[in-house]
Amino acid sequence: MKRILSSVVAFALLVSILAVGSSVPASASSAPLGSADNPYPIRSQSDLSQMVNGSSSAYYRLEQNITVTSVLAQAANNRVRGTLDGNHYTITLQISSSGNPVGLFGRVDGVTVKNLKLAGSVSNSNNQQTGALIGSATSGSVTLDNIDSSVTVSGQNDTGGLIGQASISSVDIRNVTVRGNVKGTTQVGGIMGVGSGYFTRCSVTGDVTGTGTTTIGGLVGITSVSGRYSRFDECEMLGQVKGNINTGGIVGHAANTDFYNCRSTGTITGSREVGGIVGLGASTVNVDRCYSSSTINGDGARVGGLTGSNCHVYNSFGLNPSVKSLNTA
Repeated sequence: MKRILSSVVAFALLVSILAVGSSVPASASSAPLGSADNPYPIRSQSDLSQMVNGSSSAYYRLEQNITVTSVLAQAANNRVRGTLDGNHYTITLQISSSGNPVGLFGRVDGVTVKNLKLAGSVSNSNNQQTGALIGSATSGSVTLDNIDSSVTVSGQNDTGGLIGQASISSVDIRNVTVRGNVKGTTQVGGIMGVGSGYFTRCSVTGDVTGTGTTTIGGLVGITSVSGRYSRFDECEMLGQVKGNINTGGIVGHAANTDFYNCRSTGTITGSREVGGIVGLGASTVNVDRCYSSSTINGDGARVGGLTGSNCHVYNSFGLNPSVKSLNTA
């Protein structure tokens, strides 16, 4: 009798264990592939190309470090769509192109990228709209969260550390760090060359250089795009900014833009309209609870520790070691 009872108990335990064990995979596999709970796995550049002309509601997740050697969606009729979770892996970029636009994603239409590391280099020797992550965003929305980039970016007009240009109304960038150097001609920024949006806890530690005539910013070259509003919260520029007209530690040329709790510390060099936070303000620009400890070098008019011209400044401080303007006329 004891043997029978013991066998019954053992059998019952085995059944319960198998039932519990089998329930987990069944539940996990019930989500459709490409959904938030079961993203498409990305293990190569070929896998990543699934995002080209895909669905904006599709989800993708990086499963290992990969290398990308060409622009995805550079052609005029192609767009990258969907949500990419980098899963804290690294995409190394080895991209050199004379086309337009240039970046990991050339053109996008409704894209979210999060938890991603970027390394390597992106260069555009003969055209505009260059960024490590996105060359051009002309439709849909862009959301970037928890991005760390050490990519060296070299382009012409509209060049940014992450985005070249974004002529859309919905741009949300938060918790990003750009460590690589960024170089272009005009409208150059450590995060974005041209565009408006919301920037929260963004940091640029690399150097930003513009070799053209105008509009260079530590984070964004120019925000005065079609009257759209921009806001910067807890953003910082720790590298050097070198430009000409309209050069700023955070933004070169700003319009309809608010700055809260932002700072710059690296040397900022330009000609006229040069400032530690903003070079030139247009329309309504508010600078509140910000400071700059940057050395400011200008050789023209309207050079300031915090702003070059046309900004409203509140509760902010210029702690600059020096502010030089060789020509105050």
